[in-house]
Order: sequence, then C-alpha cells, then structure tokens
Amino acid sequence: MPAIHPHLNPCIECGFCEPVCPSRHLTATPRQRIVLQRELARQGHTGPVAERIIDEYAYEAVDTCAGDSSCSIACPVDIDTGRVMKELRRDGAPALAQRVGVTLAKHWGIAEIAGRTALFAAKAIRPVIGDRGLSAITSLGRKIGGEELVPSWIAELPGPAPALPPTERAGAEAVFFAACINRIFGASRAAAEPTTVSEAFVALAARAGHAIWIPDDLASMCCGTVWHSKGLEEGNVIMAAEVLDRMWRWSDAGRLPIIVDASSCTLGLAHDIAELLDPERLAKHRKLQIIDVMKYTREVLLPDLPQAQKLGLTVLHPTCSMNMLGITDDLKTLAGAVSQEVFVPISATCCAFAGDRGMLHPELTATATEEEVAQVKARLAEPVEGPVGFASGNRTCELGMEHATGQPYESIIVTLERQTR
Repeated sequence: MPAIHPHLNPCIECGFCEPVCPSRHLTATPRQRIVLQRELARQGHTGPVAERIIDEYAYEAVDTCAGDSSCSIACPVDIDTGRVMKELRRDGAPALAQRVGVTLAKHWGIAEIAGRTALFAAKAIRPVIGDRGLSAITSLGRKIGGEELVPSWIAELPGPAPALPPTERAGAEAVFFAACINRIFGASRAAAEPTTVSEAFVALAARAGHAIWIPDDLASMCCGTVWHSKGLEEGNVIMAAEVLDRMWRWSDAGRLPIIVDASSCTLGLAHDIAELLDPERLAKHRKLQIIDVMKYTREVLLPDLPQAQKLGLTVLHPTCSMNMLGITDDLKTLAGAVSQEVFVPISATCCAFAGDRGMLHPELTATATEEEVAQVKARLAEPVEGPVGFASGNRTCELGMEHATGQPYESIIVTLERQTR
C-alpha cells in the first residue's frame, strides 16, 4: 500500500465529501480513507497500529467503496477518492484475476450468454427452491469463488432480457448502443407490463419518426465499467480498444451520434475509456458523439411525441453517473412530461449498487439508501391523485432501488413510452 496516494495529498479534511458517500453509515468516508492512509504513513507502515490499519483497510475502505466518484463533485479541491480506491483494487488484484479479466474482454459475448442463462435458470428453479434456496446456492459459490467475485442472490433480480428489437441501418439518424446490463437484465418482475429500456427506446424513436439502428455485432461489446470497477486493467484496455474501433465503424467515422441507454455506460464510453486508448484511437474518440438516451430523448424525440397521459406522481432516483454527466435535469424534464408531480428525495445520492457491488456487499446498498428510502415512504404516505411511478436511468441502480424500497423502479424511457402510446 502506498504511503499516501499523490492524488489524495491536497485533502484538507473538510468533510464536504462525507454526506454524499454511500459508505458513510457502514464503514469509511472519503475523508476517513485519506486520514487512514496518512496515519499509516506516519506509522512508517510498521508496528501494531499499522498492521491493524492494513488488515482492516481492505474491507473498510476499498471493498465497500462504491467507486461512484460523487465525492469528487462535493470536494473543493476535486479529489476523486473513488478513483483511488479502484486503483488500489487494481494494484491488489492477483495475476489470475487479471487473466480472467483478459479472457472476459476477449469473449464478452459468451459472458453475456452465460449471464442471461443464469437468470433464466434462476427463474426456472425459483418456484421450486425459492429465494432462500437461491441464496444458499450463491452463498456456497461465494465461499468457493470469493466474496469479491461471486455475487449474492437478491430477490429483486429479474429474468433475462429478451432479444433486442430489429432495426435497419439504411436511413438511420443515430446508432443505438444498448448497454450490456440492459441486454442481460430484463424488466422488473413487479412491473405490470415488462418492457426493457431498449424495447422502449426503439418504440419511442419510431413513434417520433426518427430512425435508429442497433448494430448486428453489438452483443460482445461493453463500456468497460465491469473491468474498471474491479481493477482489471488489462481486460479494460482490450475492451476499450475494441469498442472504440466498432463505434468508429458504426458511426461512419463519427458522422452518426451514438445513443447509450444506461447512464453509467454513457459515462464509461464518453469519458472513462479515453485514458486507456492509444493516441490514434484517442483522436477518433474525440470525434465521436456519445449521448445518453435521456438527453437524446429530451432534445430530439420529445418534441415529436404525442402528449403523454399523466401519472399522478413519479418518484425519481438520479444516479451518480447522471450527476457526473450533468444530465439529471434531462431525467427531471422527461418525468415532468409524464407526471403531474415529480418527487426527488433531497437525500438521494449514489445507491451503492454500483454494477454488482450491491450484490457483493448488500449491506452497502442497505445503508447507503436509508435516508432516501425514508423520504420515499414519507411521500407515499401522503395523498396522490393518480397512478404512481418510480423511475431512474440505469438498470442496476433501478435494481438497487427496488431492493431498497420494494418499489418497481424502471427507466424513465420505459415510462415515457408507456404514457405516450
């Protein structure tokens, strides 16, 4: 472990980062992560105090960091503690894990099929063994494969997503990058009408008279967040190069915009992969137009859609990646188009589901969402005139919020499609 990471040196320990940190009620905050590194350096990395810090730092600071980087927004000197924790995961990842990451990057299409097959199998055996049986199976897997690699079962996990809807390249105005999380996870099991965001966006575009195209060879592509969050840098570099090459080809050298249907994946493709690219690919990346589906829908589709039937209330969960991208207002605008009232809990920050981290450490999401859950329940206890919806813009975050609140969160794109039929 480094004496003190150079990116953390400017910290003045003001604590502004602490109210937005997902692990603030469970383990360490960003300020505390930095203080512990400083104390370890002060101890000279030796002695009983240093040994205890080293022993506990992995779980208290690294493993339970959602890596959402919300701390960097609140920090007056722009310290991204989440990024540093990801670097520590990278530095601590064994060679075997890096090799697995490389294999996954080269064969992600197979990994997608495996994920969908696992969800299909769980859906099939769930009526027989129930959630307790599935939890027992994943608990055994976690003991064998490791708690940082094998996720635990949560009751809100849906079935597999259906095949992507057919589209045509001829005349397309934009390329549609349906994220792998939306190609794997289906709609909420509690939804009255199971529709995925990919299905909804294709339907909305057609309804508004705008042609979009899903590439035929999309299935093996990912934004790289899977590797980035786990510190699997070698696989991350491979996937970044491959996805850049395909986006360049799909977009006709940047002529067509690329629309991404999950905010964390938009962030990954538009920003995170840039630092992994060689100079030639980086120059191409700068010419690409990578746009989140909510921004594109608000700016391009919404003016050409029929007026929506209004819900009485829509409860929103703005994700950390939306805040990083500056598109939270797009979420609110779309919600306002389908609802008489839009409610955003004042304490809504990162849900800490963080891809699969909420399944690796369920206690993290449970504590990260405490205040938000309480405020949602308080609003639902008040009168509402009309139906109530629950929306966000990132599938795994929607799973995390459904797990936390018991309500069927969905993409606001799904809500908009349903209300404008």
